[in-house]
This record gives sequence, C-alpha cells and structure tokens, in this order.
Amino acid sequence: MSPASLSGLEDKTIIVNTGRAYLRGRIEANTALFSGTLYLALSTDASAPAATDTTIAGEITANGLQRAAVTAAHTTGQNTWAFSNTFTYSGSTAVNVQKVALWDAPTG
Repeated sequence: MSPASLSGLEDKTIIVNTGRAYLRGRIEANTALFSGTLYLALSTDASAPAATDTTIAGEITANGLQRAAVTAAHTTGQNTWAFSNTFTYSGSTAVNVQKVALWDAPTG
C-alpha cells in the first residue's frame, strides 16, 4: 500500500481550549515551543470538533495509522507551523480519514 495522504482534507482547523492554553503557556514562559515530541492522531469520526474536546472520537489505532511522532517546523516571524509524518497503511480495506489531531503524548 502507498503512504496515506492528508492533502485532500479540507482546512477546518480548530485549536481546542486545552491546546490553546498549552500554546499560550509555552509562549508566555518564553521556552522553545516544540521542545517535546508531538504526535498526530487520525480519526474516522466525521462529527465536527469542539473547542472543549480533550479526546478524538474514532481514533485509528492500527494498520500503520496509529498515533505517530511528527516533525514540527516554524518559520520565525510567521503565525504558522507545519507538522509532518508519513503514515504507511497496511490494512486491506479503505479507511476514510476525517480528522487529524495534534497531541503531546503517544497514547491517551
């Protein structure tokens, strides 16, 4: 199977409340924003995310699509970050990825 691609996803980015607080705290503490490992999680759940979410419903946990460490990149002076990882799907039936979440833990 070929690597999974997220390029077809619509950009409906939401930063949940706990994520916003984490980012604000890291910035206010004047520490390196991405000093720890961050992880991407994929989900098959099509419901809209909410700012109060603390989990991702329908998280995919097998066949090469489970949570994975990402490479983070930030351009100084810009309000954007890029997170990348190549997922290699090993299953035999199609999977419809609906959401992507960024975490600071490999599970949970």
